[in-house]
Amino acid sequence: MTKPSRKLVLVVDDDADTRTLLEGLVEAAGHTALSAATAEQGFRIAYSYHPDLILLDVNLPDRSGRSVLRELKANERTATIPVAFVTGERGVPESMDLVGVLDKPVSPEALLGTLNRCLDRKEGRVLVVEDSEDDRAMILGFLEGRVEEVRTAANGREALEVLSDWSPDLVLLDLVMPEMDGFDFLRRLRRKRRFRSLPVVVLTGKRLSLEEIRALKGRGAHLHGKSDGVTKNLRQSLQRFLT
Repeated sequence: MTKPSRKLVLVVDDDADTRTLLEGLVEAAGHTALSAATAEQGFRIAYSYHPDLILLDVNLPDRSGRSVLRELKANERTATIPVAFVTGERGVPESMDLVGVLDKPVSPEALLGTLNRCLDRKEGRVLVVEDSEDDRAMILGFLEGRVEEVRTAANGREALEVLSDWSPDLVLLDLVMPEMDGFDFLRRLRRKRRFRSLPVVVLTGKRLSLEEIRALKGRGAHLHGKSDGVTKNLRQSLQRFLT
């Protein structure tokens, strides 16, 4: 993977020391930093310069960071800009709209990890095999802007048709689907020489028996329950298999 070109990072924080720290870390990583002390200043800069990443304080003097995040994601001019919270609070939950949560005082290692994850050239092709429209939409929303290309299939049979002339770098697989379920799809997938080592991450709400777990792992699948936190599992999968 090539090194990212110089990108623009917007720091929105009312604390001058935190702004100075984050600006310095961003510049040291080879990128350009802009800063704002209030939400309104942040909006103006975001609309004018369309940064590649926004580091957003949770508590601002004029508006909460959560309110700012909602407005950024609701506006078509800023909806696709990655946003990471910066906070002194503990236990701030992650969400589909965030690329991460950085705890104050922000360590150079934590910020560098966020910069590398968000500002690197987007790479990777992902096949999403899921029959639920709602779950597909949620997964596609998370993958948008994070990977190079995404294709979808509503069942295993459709997925095999997609794979007849296309090769992904990762498959996200549901198990319970009509026509051809995930177990049968995975079995047929591994018969094909070019897909024997293709990473497959199973995202399922199905309670698996020990026999089913052994069968899936025996075919090289990585298992995650949907109830375990889909966003967290997706982020971990992308970091593990596409970077």
